[in-house]
Parts: sequence; C-alpha cells; structure tokens
Amino acid sequence: MTSLPATVPPTSSFSYSVVNECAGLVSFSSSSANAVSLEWDFGDNSSSNESTTTHQFSSSGVYNVRLVAINELGTDTLEQSISLNLVNTPTVENSNSCTPSSLNLSASTNNPDATINWFDAASNGNLVYSGNNYTTDLLNNTTTFYV
Repeated sequence: MTSLPATVPPTSSFSYSVVNECAGLVSFSSSSANAVSLEWDFGDNSSSNESTTTHQFSSSGVYNVRLVAINELGTDTLEQSISLNLVNTPTVENSNSCTPSSLNLSASTNNPDATINWFDAASNGNLVYSGNNYTTDLLNNTTTFYV
C-alpha cells in the first residue's frame, strides 16, 4: 500500500468532556481533518500525541488547551479555554474518647459550594450526615466515619 501525499492542509478540531471535575479529569477527542499527526498542549506543561486522550489537571483554573493538526502542507491550530473548579480533600479534625460517649466531629473544605457528607464505610457506605459538624450518637465501640 502506498500513501499518497496530502492535497489539502489539515483542519484542527476537537471536543472535550469533563469526566470528573472534582479530580480534574477531562477527556479529549480530535476530529481534525487531513492530519497525519497531532500535538496536544494542555496548558499545564503536559502534552500528548494521541487522537483521543484523557488528562488530569492538578489544580483549579482556566486552561488554554491547544491542538495542532499537522500534514505535509502545513499546520492548523485550535485553542479552547477550559475552566475547572477542583474540590480539595476536606480537612477533618479527629476526635476520640475512652468511654462510651457522643463525639463532635468537624470537617471543612476550601470550596464554599461543596457539601460535606459523612459515611459509615470508605466505599458504598451509608450516608449518616451532611454538614461540616457532625455529633454522633452514643458510641460504645471504636467507630470510623468517612468524609
């Protein structure tokens, strides 16, 4: 099979979807035409050459994501701005007691729009409370809560 040379310059095009904004995970897909290679620049000193890729941003902000489509006749660049508001892990103050008692637990986050949820298991747990300050029922055993 013989590859024919390009007869038209490339046209850069891409779409993206935020997979998990809290974690900064974004999926990108090139729909560029007539490109023999691609160069992604995610605006955070990271890059890729894949046509479909997922990238994790490490902090909140506006990122100018650039895709360059390349062939023998030239390049075409498309840039889109992506705004992400990552939620930082809540800060939790530990409490303990050596006698049966109720405890006041507190957690906070830097995101004023975030809701802090308290669970009875690390994954697939039951929601026991929503809010920054949780006063437990009487605890007779060692109990762990997850935020």
